[in-house]
Amino acid sequence: MPAAVFGPILMTAIAVLLIVMQNLLLAILITAGAVTAQSPPGQLEKSLADGRKYLAAHQSVEAAKAGLQAVQADPARWEGYLLIASAMADKKSYAEALPFYYEAWGRAPESKRRAIGDLIEEAVLAKATQQLPDLAGDWTGVLDVGAGKLHLVLHAAGNPASGFTSKLDSTDQAAMGITVQRTSLAANSVQLDIPAISAVFSGRISPDGKTISGTFQQRGLTLPLIWSRTTAK
Repeated sequence: MPAAVFGPILMTAIAVLLIVMQNLLLAILITAGAVTAQSPPGQLEKSLADGRKYLAAHQSVEAAKAGLQAVQADPARWEGYLLIASAMADKKSYAEALPFYYEAWGRAPESKRRAIGDLIEEAVLAKATQQLPDLAGDWTGVLDVGAGKLHLVLHAAGNPASGFTSKLDSTDQAAMGITVQRTSLAANSVQLDIPAISAVFSGRISPDGKTISGTFQQRGLTLPLIWSRTTAK
């Protein structure tokens, strides 16, 4: 595998591991029986309140609704918690699902705990992947070159797990589809290598994923450039 491709994938893997460590350790401790997954007094009530809010925003999640009704009827049983968690995970709401997975594990018989533990680990990893920045989509930026302004559009595709590719449009110059040889996202650092125009962009993506602020370097000239996301992830 070329170093230019392997590097971003390795950095992404490291970022995933750093994000997931804390929750995964808790999941391992729960699976090993070192800690209990049942909520302390008051926490279960908060989780159930959060579940009701979730249902208010996702009225179509019938399985979660059935699970909530089962928990309200008998809070000691584990099946209702698992129904709620699984319905939330199906909607990719992993952060919301985890408290209910933990409750299900803590109340389930020993014969069911390994399977629920596997679901907990899958949800923790999926949640961590969701937390990574994402470049995919269209971005616009304006480069002030002194004598005028150049409007740029960046089209990025891919995902944090497999990496990204992109192309660049310089609309004022009618130069469209310029190949970006390397599109790198490591943690929150972004780099675009564009040898076709002897240019490099280096910057950082904002925590909300809506802007990338940095510098555009071309033939000895360094200019500030802010990309703004114009399409959703």
